[in-house]
Amino acid sequence: MQLVMQDGRSFALRPGVTSFGRSRDNMISIDNLSLSRKHAQLHWDPAGALYVMDVGSVNGTWINEQRIPAGQWCALPANTQIRFGTEVICRVTSAPGAPPETIQVEPPAYQAAPNAPSNASPVARTEVFTQAINRSLDRDQLIVAAGGALLAGLAGFLGLLIAGNLFTDSLPLAVAFVAASVVIVWLTLSLATGCITKMSHASLTGLPPVTIREALNFGWRRLPELAFTPVACLAIVAAIGLAETVVMLVGRIDYIGEVIVSLLFLPALALNLFLIVLVSFGVALIAPTIVDRGRGVMGTLQHVLALMRRIPGQAALYLSLSWLLTGLITWIIWGVVALALAVTMQMLLAGVGLNKASNIALNWLPIPNLWGGSGILSGFAGRRFTYDIASFVLQLGVLGTIALALAFPFVLQVNLACAVYLHVKDEVPG
Repeated sequence: MQLVMQDGRSFALRPGVTSFGRSRDNMISIDNLSLSRKHAQLHWDPAGALYVMDVGSVNGTWINEQRIPAGQWCALPANTQIRFGTEVICRVTSAPGAPPETIQVEPPAYQAAPNAPSNASPVARTEVFTQAINRSLDRDQLIVAAGGALLAGLAGFLGLLIAGNLFTDSLPLAVAFVAASVVIVWLTLSLATGCITKMSHASLTGLPPVTIREALNFGWRRLPELAFTPVACLAIVAAIGLAETVVMLVGRIDYIGEVIVSLLFLPALALNLFLIVLVSFGVALIAPTIVDRGRGVMGTLQHVLALMRRIPGQAALYLSLSWLLTGLITWIIWGVVALALAVTMQMLLAGVGLNKASNIALNWLPIPNLWGGSGILSGFAGRRFTYDIASFVLQLGVLGTIALALAFPFVLQVNLACAVYLHVKDEVPG
């Protein structure tokens, strides 16, 4: 079978799934702005039946001038007219040399395909948010998030600890350690965000799963974009704010200055409102844009700016809802974790007794060990070594639990931000 365009071009179809859209990574790529980057999929099964599915495009897919529902496989008889978007019209015909097909369809112009594979395509737009929540429980994503949170927390803690010890002796050196720890924490979190976004984007768009190693390789290659694009966005917004302040100094001129400033008030208010929305919500779309497009720092900023200028209310609403959901789930998780810790500590107290429990809890926090306190890191100090071992193991367990409790909200928010981006990205062509 082949897909014949209205302008005479033809594309051979192969058994299985064929992707169709404006992006060059589709098996059939058509450069037309009415198409979405990932517009539709065609499935030719071994029995000879052909199906089409719209994967959540903006302008839709039409069979005999009837729009088919997104995310649903629909039968496509031979010689049926199909329209992708508003301008791309084509027909499915038999390949040259093959016997002509004479399938007749009396009922509706399209019907659901019961035997078509349900996992061969990206999720539909209406399902992308539910799918993002489900993907937040992915083990690999949680491992990356927990590891990133632990590394970032350790780097920040050690930097502040060293800076605190150097504060009285050398203030510049202490400030340098603080700055270095902030940079390391930011780079670590940016790397973790890029890795999770890469895995989330692949799962939400129907691409093959991305392993932790592949995600780390991607995050390492794109680390400059992931880390510096948000900083560049904040720097540009700060520069615009400074320029506004300088312009407003015209108000110091007598007579004419007051009038000019009053005329500039509403435009400045609108600009500042947009900048606040851009910083508050647009930054969340940076990592998905880098994963999906990879156009460098300035190219990413241009696309995010175009998105926020085109649909600021829609993006802000979806991201706000995602933050509310993440916050609610975070409170629930921490409440459950705190309750579980309290119950487990009561069981520990009942199991070992008050005397042993107090000895184990002497070094509950690892911080005093770094300052020479008693514990496994600084010697036994006359205590039973088993107390120190139990205390150290207990610390690891609690830190691991906290890391996992932090990992899920982190993964959930990254997945939801990726879902929001996939939902709105086709609003800006290119």
